[in-house]
Amino acid sequence: MTQQAVADRFGIDKNSISNWERDPKPDARKPARPDIEKLPMLAHLYGKTIDELLTGKAPVRPLPPVPIVGYVGAGAEIFPIDDHAKGGGHDEAPPFPGQEGPAVAVWVRGDSMLPQIEDGWVLYYSRDREGVPGACVGRLCVVQVQDGPMLVKKLEPGKRKGLWRLVSYNASPREDVKLDWAARVLAIVP
Repeated sequence: MTQQAVADRFGIDKNSISNWERDPKPDARKPARPDIEKLPMLAHLYGKTIDELLTGKAPVRPLPPVPIVGYVGAGAEIFPIDDHAKGGGHDEAPPFPGQEGPAVAVWVRGDSMLPQIEDGWVLYYSRDREGVPGACVGRLCVVQVQDGPMLVKKLEPGKRKGLWRLVSYNASPREDVKLDWAARVLAIVP
């Protein structure tokens, strides 16, 4: 909407609209602002809140709860079962601090990742494709072993191309494992 269209709608001069939108000069004692009774109408007209109009900042919208989609093994053998709708879960966890995008969560079962991860803790990750992204190498990941369990392990290259070494913190590594997918752990919450 042009400044002239807004001015016509409110029956005021176009320069007033221009002054409202422009940053005040550093030496201005009082920035140009619309009359208080016009703020609700302006907010509605622009599809903004009054706070957004006055500060120029969008409100922070809370992220929705994160679905807990099952369990991941840390020493325990956990075989995933997809018995819930895509995007759904068995339970919900709050978004983790600093979360910016979508994620899912899993409960940890086992103690092979002690002392960093304990049984019953929640891990958050995000996975948007099959395979093993390069960003997973050398990192703590949730992995799906081909025709096998879903685990949390540090991921290292295996001895042959396409195979992986799954490292535990206090148990022997699994050598030359084929994976369906891997996703970096984004957060660990006790």
